[in-house]
Amino acid sequence: MESDVLVMSMHACNIANRVPGMELVAICDGNTARAKEVAEELNVEAVYADPAQMCADPNVEAVAIFTNTASHVDMIKIAMEAGKHVFCEKPLAENVEKCLKAEEIIKAHPNQVFMLGFMRRFDKSYRIGATPSSSLVEVLSEHGVCHECYQDFVSRWHDAYITEMEVFCDYVAKGEAAEPNVYDGTKATRVAYACKESFLKNELLTLD
Repeated sequence: MESDVLVMSMHACNIANRVPGMELVAICDGNTARAKEVAEELNVEAVYADPAQMCADPNVEAVAIFTNTASHVDMIKIAMEAGKHVFCEKPLAENVEKCLKAEEIIKAHPNQVFMLGFMRRFDKSYRIGATPSSSLVEVLSEHGVCHECYQDFVSRWHDAYITEMEVFCDYVAKGEAAEPNVYDGTKATRVAYACKESFLKNELLTLD
């Protein structure tokens, strides 16, 4: 499965250079040329086009999944069955049925860590009791209050992406159950579909 080249490069660079305790030992992407280009920049020797082959690599202890949403559950299954710890970017899946499949896969591997990426939980401007902000900085000057701007989504959430990987690494090192988990992913998907249904029906819905 292929990932966005900017996203792959950013996450690979974070793991290789910015997360203490992590070492990037392999990169996998359906576009092998693209994967080799990123690997060369980061001095990573192992490059794969097949995720099953990468997960069979004994040097790989944990897998970070940043592919398209439709492939997430399949990638989780491959990695978990190969005995790897797994970090998967949100959303967990494109529908509730596939989320439930992911729950069963992860439940079958209780000794492996699974963490779902909700990067806003790791952003400094998103805290209980605080007002969430699209920017991290407010500048007060003679011109009034202005907000720092970012040129793209990746730049805005750069620090949060690093922090969530640091947290995942810590969970793996300690062998503890991670949060956010697979059940958080299922709940978020249920809420998303309920919001869509509520909008289409123009009525309030109640979730169990």
